[in-house]
Amino acid sequence: MLLTYKHAASSLGVTVRTIKKWVKAQYFPVVRLSARTVRIRQQDLDCFILERCKFHQKNHVTTTVP
Repeated sequence: MLLTYKHAASSLGVTVRTIKKWVKAQYFPVVRLSARTVRIRQQDLDCFILERCKFHQKNHVTTTVP
């Protein structure tokens, strides 16, 4: 499933601006359908969430993702 920035932000409880920052920082890849149409694969978002959870559990970190 391909998600818009808006849908990805909604599913994570963050703003679209945050999603754009994370994409720019290459936290997860995007699919470019055209010059102005960008989507995020659901499975890439799921992997991002899983990796962040593993990192926080391993390091006992309670802060949010930058």
